[in-house]
Amino acid sequence: MNQLLNEREEQIRKLTENSDEAGKIKYGQEILRFNKQIDELLNGMRLSIIKDMNQFRYQKQSVKRYRNRYGYIPKHNGAFIDKRD
Repeated sequence: MNQLLNEREEQIRKLTENSDEAGKIKYGQEILRFNKQIDELLNGMRLSIIKDMNQFRYQKQSVKRYRNRYGYIPKHNGAFIDKRD
């Protein structure tokens, strides 16, 4: 990742130093290619972080349910209330 950022920075420096149109197009295309690769890497990292967060949240809920196994029993304990009209 850092290598791609450094290479992109070098291309941006060359783009600003170069004054002819063909060189600017060449370096501009290289910068776009680096940007695409960096975006793909960042998107993969973002998805990995989201996956880890969801897994942590699920694990936290599982531990809470395990420690308090009987906390989710309905309060009426099976009593049936018949409503008559």
